[in-house]
Amino acid sequence: MTGEIRKPLAVFVLAALTSVGLAGAAQPANADVSYSRGPRPDMQLPFPCEQKWRLNTWGHAPALDMVREPQRLTKGSKLLAPAAGTVIMSRKYEYAGNVIKINHGGGWYTVYLHLDSRSVQVGARVTQGSVLGFVGNTGKKKNGEKYTAHLHFETWYDKNGDGRTGWGGPGKERVPSVFNGVPYPGPEYFNVVSRNCGYGEMGPR
Repeated sequence: MTGEIRKPLAVFVLAALTSVGLAGAAQPANADVSYSRGPRPDMQLPFPCEQKWRLNTWGHAPALDMVREPQRLTKGSKLLAPAAGTVIMSRKYEYAGNVIKINHGGGWYTVYLHLDSRSVQVGARVTQGSVLGFVGNTGKKKNGEKYTAHLHFETWYDKNGDGRTGWGGPGKERVPSVFNGVPYPGPEYFNVVSRNCGYGEMGPR
């Protein structure tokens, strides 16, 4: 992945999400993640079966930036729901670009940034493998530069049950992602193969 994504992506995305109300109230720094409100959904990588994607944190763990292998295929690749849920956000922001957020129930949410286009609207019920949209590089950095095509992906858990999910690191409600039973992120992951197979509408674009 180029250094283009490594630039202060987290700062720009944080500013965008905070300013438009995606981020909820901050949680105590010593708060432990508790999943008592509902079990973690059985999530798969949000891409068609057998596709290979590279997952990196680029300094803003537990968020993940994902590019397809080979990287030139990233833009326009199909984005699939990693698990069933309801779309609670589908709109465009200046810095985050096209954004979708899904409520998976039990306090679990996922969010997707910089999409080329969105195929679902607020209120849509999706199943694992349903097409949500297509990966892109929408939005912009504060210096006006465009992002390299990639998917910025996050898993959120509403620990305190207030119906909102807080942004940030330790003590907040953004938590590590788990795909096919494997926890992420780590320092860097290459060529993670999607097992999002057998549901919804799939296949390469």
